[in-house]
Amino acid sequence: MIDPVLLVILVISLFAWTYFAQLTRGLVVVLRNRPFVEAALTIGVSRRRLLVREILPNVLPVVAVYWAVQLPANILAEATLSFLGVGVQAPTASWGNMIAEAQRTSLYQVQPWFLLAPAIAMFVTVLGFNAIGAGIRNVLDPQR
Repeated sequence: MIDPVLLVILVISLFAWTYFAQLTRGLVVVLRNRPFVEAALTIGVSRRRLLVREILPNVLPVVAVYWAVQLPANILAEATLSFLGVGVQAPTASWGNMIAEAQRTSLYQVQPWFLLAPAIAMFVTVLGFNAIGAGIRNVLDPQR
């Protein structure tokens, strides 16, 4: 039997990697016709060196920013799956499990921090990763 945590990671990764692949492919297709790539090919640079020295430095910043933006969406996806009962199962800690348990037992009516604590923690984490993504974008692309 496969570990439920690993299964959730695999499912989320299965859906998330396609966006990275499309983004990377699109950037490489655009860069392929740029003058600096044509100049490198003209002087006889190998394809491997072209990828490492010309293409990769232009693609990595965009992919890094997208990763920092996509990570909070993946965190929310895991929490949503766990909340619905198809993600990480108890007793493994998950914000979705905590929120679902507080709602299921109606503890939030008497002790609201059982619902608010995981919700606020998830909110702060997602907000933090979005701030990191904005910071990475500002550092890697100062023209914006």
